[in-house]
Formats: sequence, structure tokens, C-alpha cells
Amino acid sequence: MTHKQPKTLHDTVREGVVDSVKVAGHVFNGVLDALDQTLPEALRHADDAYMPLSEMIYAVTEAVAEGVSGVGGNLEEAAQALMIGVLRAGAETHTTMLYALRMSAGVFIQKTARLSGDVGAVAKALVAGAVEGAKETGLNLEEIARETAEGAAEAAGESTEAGQKVREALAGNILDVETGIRRSLKTKRSRL
Repeated sequence: MTHKQPKTLHDTVREGVVDSVKVAGHVFNGVLDALDQTLPEALRHADDAYMPLSEMIYAVTEAVAEGVSGVGGNLEEAAQALMIGVLRAGAETHTTMLYALRMSAGVFIQKTARLSGDVGAVAKALVAGAVEGAKETGLNLEEIARETAEGAAEAAGESTEAGQKVREALAGNILDVETGIRRSLKTKRSRL
């Protein structure tokens, strides 16, 4: 008699993303649906016996990228949905949002690079998703955008081609004009 191993969080999220994208017919909605169904519960148990927060974020973020890539989906749409999903779940569970955003952005950039995706476009999408999620949850737009951008840039690396593409993509203003806030990463380049 063989015993089935319980599904890992990574497997659950990846399968949820694949199924949701197929049902929704759209990457953005599919990823958000999958995250809305799995992430709040996972965050409630972060840092307890279940799984440390850093491992949970890594598993969820990597699973989103793999699931979307596996169905030939758009990584930029997935990046936007990931940031919104992280902010929604974090607001619901009162998780340390800046850490979660920064780490999610970094892991997604690294996974995008390994999948030979467009890291510059994904970096922009990560920030756009974080700004949209901040609007939705009432969080500080500037702080959320900055942490997301810095997480993406740090993960891409200083001297790599991916790092250059991410820094170029984020070199302009990182917040939409309609927010009324303008922040340029050019002045923060030394921190990146």
C-alpha cells in the first residue's frame, strides 16, 4: 500500500493557478482567484509550525510563476496579480506587508529570469500591481511602490544583464500620475 504525500503549499498554489487560469481564460483573474483561495490561510499560519513566512512567500511566488509559465501565460499579468493578492491577503491577516512585497517581487524577478522572461516588463508590472493593491487596501502608495521596486532591483543584481534591464525599466517615475504622487527611482539608484 502506497501512501500519498500531502500536497505542499507550492503544489497547491501552482495547481490552483493552472486551474484558475484555464477556467477564467485570463492570467490576471486566474492568478488572483487562486491567491484569494490559498494565500490568506497560508499567511495566517506563517511563522508557526506550518511554515516560516519567508519560505511561504518563496513557495507561493515561485508557484505562481511556474503555473502561469506552464500554461503559456503572460508573466507580466501574473506579476500584477501576485502583488495585489499579497496585499489583499496581508491586509486581511495583518502580515508584515513590506517584507512580503519586497520578497515576492525579488523571487518573481529571479524566477522570470530563469524562465527567460522579460524582467524589465515584469518589474514594471510588479510595481503597477503593488500600487493597485495599495489603492485597494488603503496602504501608503509611495512606500509600497518603493519596496516592491527595490525588491525587484536587488534580486536582479547589480552587475547582471537582468539587473540592468530592471533598473532601466524602473528608472522613471514609479507611481501613476493619477495618484498625485511622483517618485523617481533615479534619485534612489544608490540604494538599488
